[in-house]
Amino acid sequence: NYLEGSITPPDFRHSTMRLKNQTAPDSCNASVSINWTPYLIGSTTSGVVNYEIQTNYQNAGFVTQSVLDNTTTVNIVQNIPYLIQYCIRVKANLTNGDSSFSNVICFDSLRIVQVPRTDYMRNISIENGNMVIEYRKDTLASPQLGSPILYRSPDGIVFTPLSNTADISDRYSLVYTDVSNAEINPGNNTFSYAIRLNMPCGNFHFSDTASTLRTGIKVKTNNRAEVLWGGFSIDNITFDHYRLDKIIGNDTVFIGNFSRTETMYAENTLFDYTIDSLEEVCYRVTAYFENNNDAAPREMLESHSNIVCVKPEPKAMVPQAFVPDGRNKTFKPFLLFAKADGYEFHIFDRWYHLVFSTNDVNTSWDGNYNGGPASSDGYIYVIKFKGKDDKEYTQTGTVMLLR
Repeated sequence: NYLEGSITPPDFRHSTMRLKNQTAPDSCNASVSINWTPYLIGSTTSGVVNYEIQTNYQNAGFVTQSVLDNTTTVNIVQNIPYLIQYCIRVKANLTNGDSSFSNVICFDSLRIVQVPRTDYMRNISIENGNMVIEYRKDTLASPQLGSPILYRSPDGIVFTPLSNTADISDRYSLVYTDVSNAEINPGNNTFSYAIRLNMPCGNFHFSDTASTLRTGIKVKTNNRAEVLWGGFSIDNITFDHYRLDKIIGNDTVFIGNFSRTETMYAENTLFDYTIDSLEEVCYRVTAYFENNNDAAPREMLESHSNIVCVKPEPKAMVPQAFVPDGRNKTFKPFLLFAKADGYEFHIFDRWYHLVFSTNDVNTSWDGNYNGGPASSDGYIYVIKFKGKDDKEYTQTGTVMLLR
């Protein structure tokens, strides 16, 4: 008979390799230390070119992880997977082109510490003025030490720990509510959030981040305003559109849909002056998107912004000029969101002589003074009135009398 792999006369003894693990697998470093007896022909290893460390995941077939010289009989196998059947063997490549294999050692359900790899922030939204954050777990990761901790950042750079208590917690998800207050107000700033997991072996893991959608308003003259929004950010999503709604009392009016790059809407009719009410006008923006980390088919998710409101202010609408001999023959303020009681309307010339005065909201100045036509000039007016909010208001300005 002939020993396969022999490069010497048949009367020389061949010694096969015996593989074993030196220590128990290191769960923290996901590694195991192995050693083996050398492949000998007679008493030497001169017939061995090198050794290959081969591994097999879940019977998928052995693949080479590293190649070592023929004097090495110790190795640390790294990157052992978590809770997956894992086998190791050593292959000796011989100088004659043949090869020899050691015995196989296997580890079943090896509890290597596996940090999360597929966890993600799924959604973030502002509901009832509070920030609501939804985090999806990596169910294959090792159990963490203690509860996950929610972190908040006002600038997306410096994060501060908040809480390790979720409102909703199950196998797949955690849902946190960050309650707003005078200091932490989603209408004043965009806030970013992340989850920290404390892992075994002194390690920790941070999730990706998610940032709130913030809406603001700039009130302009002539009953106009600019509604602006931004800040919304979640990793790995397919964005669909923004939706803008105008809210007055219990009525919600759809304004329009906007693309990802559109972040402003010009409102040309902020208040409805035909409704003599101090009811505030509010706006809210909603981002519609799919989170690509979700399993298909994916649902369309909604992320709401804060609700920004502006309240109409009692005021007097006053023309800049009037022509007693023309079409606009008299001068009178038009009160908005005001009461008739406590009304005062005074007009002075440039030397601050009183030329007209009334307490009747329906009385106007016809441009006469002391029984005759007042001269073309600029006149100072002072209007005092009480708003429907029961506050006292004073409004002053200049009107041109033209003839």
